[in-house]
Amino acid sequence: MLSSGFQFELREVDREELEDAIILANNDDKVDGILVYYPVFGDRQDQYLQNIVDVSKDVEGLTHQYIFNMYQNIRFLDDAHQKKSVLPCTPLACLKILEELHIYNPILSYGNRLHGHTITVINRSEVVGRPLAALLANDGARVYSVDINDVQEYTRGQGLRKRRHTIIEKPNQKLEDCLPLSDVVISGVPGDDFKVPVDLLREGAVCINFSSQRVRVSIMPLPKQMSLIELQNFDKDKVKERASIYVPAIGAVTIAVLLRNLLRIVQNRAKTQEESPGAGKETQAEKEVKTSRDDIKKETQTNGTEVEKKVEANGDDVNKEGQTNETIAKKEVEVNGDGTKNESHANGLDARKEVKVNGDEKRDETQANKLEAQKDLEVNGADAKKETETNVLDAHNEVEVNGDEIKKETQTNAKSAKTEKEVEVNGNDTKNETEVNGYEAEKAALLSDSEVEKEIQVTSSEDQKEARENGTLTEMTETELGPLL
Repeated sequence: MLSSGFQFELREVDREELEDAIILANNDDKVDGILVYYPVFGDRQDQYLQNIVDVSKDVEGLTHQYIFNMYQNIRFLDDAHQKKSVLPCTPLACLKILEELHIYNPILSYGNRLHGHTITVINRSEVVGRPLAALLANDGARVYSVDINDVQEYTRGQGLRKRRHTIIEKPNQKLEDCLPLSDVVISGVPGDDFKVPVDLLREGAVCINFSSQRVRVSIMPLPKQMSLIELQNFDKDKVKERASIYVPAIGAVTIAVLLRNLLRIVQNRAKTQEESPGAGKETQAEKEVKTSRDDIKKETQTNGTEVEKKVEANGDDVNKEGQTNETIAKKEVEVNGDGTKNESHANGLDARKEVKVNGDEKRDETQANKLEAQKDLEVNGADAKKETETNVLDAHNEVEVNGDEIKKETQTNAKSAKTEKEVEVNGNDTKNETEVNGYEAEKAALLSDSEVEKEIQVTSSEDQKEARENGTLTEMTETELGPLL
């Protein structure tokens, strides 16, 4: 644990087990950042390992998304520009040093503050040299990337018209041609074989050395005694005579940038959690949705209360209207009963049929305001009775056929018990319906004329026989004739 509050844990594993170790660290909530010491295999397998590291824990900025953003000059991970992308530590350390030395022009807009500067970078490795050249060019500088084989120019074009840098090959140009043009020289190829020719440096240039090599050399005249010396790309004594500023090493700044990247990915992860649906804090959109739901709930409760009141009022009106209609229906039944009574004096059998017809008509009128389930039964009964009145003989034949079918069906499925229930239900429904409309009329007809009563009784006896043979439809006739028997 450092005094700064950062805690480091060194996990040493065999390189064949490194992949599993990285995955384990990705899934460890106690780990905020992962740093792998490269090279491991020294080939493309190292790139594979770099991309295994979780983006939210990559403090080195070596995963594909960060590398892509760096070369494409994309500086944020989200469209809202709240989560900044992570850059490789060593190249970013060079940029921070140049900022501290006021090479960056703060007057210019962000992303263009190196405009007007020419910088030479000696090294084009994928770890430091090439990313550094791209970052400098994306900030507006003209950069000469010098490698052992050739020279490339990184630039955003004249007037910084391009959004990101482009690369121009310079086949006829060499390091000796680039140094006199550069006001900043950054080198990272240690060893005596790659020393920067200081005499070619531009007067007053800024020189930065980002890579050194420590070697043991013998001390004369004692050849067995070895001394550790540090080799750099610049002759530190001569460079001070030409350069205005010389930075011999950037290791401490690289460590500071590493901690900065760690804080950045922790902040990015916290912002991602805030934006996720399961975050503890509500976003503005979630608050608006919650407020809308509360308003809708209140409005629904208010509307529900008003609807209940309206339903109660309508229910009272319906009850009153039902009572009024019932009174009117009774009066009409009495009037119809008197008319039926007069007709039954002339012909008792015709009077009974007309009472049924009138009862069916009244039932059709009243059943429109009652249960829809009885509607089909009433319509079928009405149709059957109308067919009976039109052709009595055909109606009796249909009744007999229907009665036989019903009798067979009831004997197969439910025996006599189910038939009795159906007869009872149909009989009760018919009785309730006819009692309102035709009972009084038939009763008055019975009391008024004893001859009609005898004739009805004879007819009723015949209908009862048919009821036993035919089933439900004939049973309805027997029920209706019950008060007269």
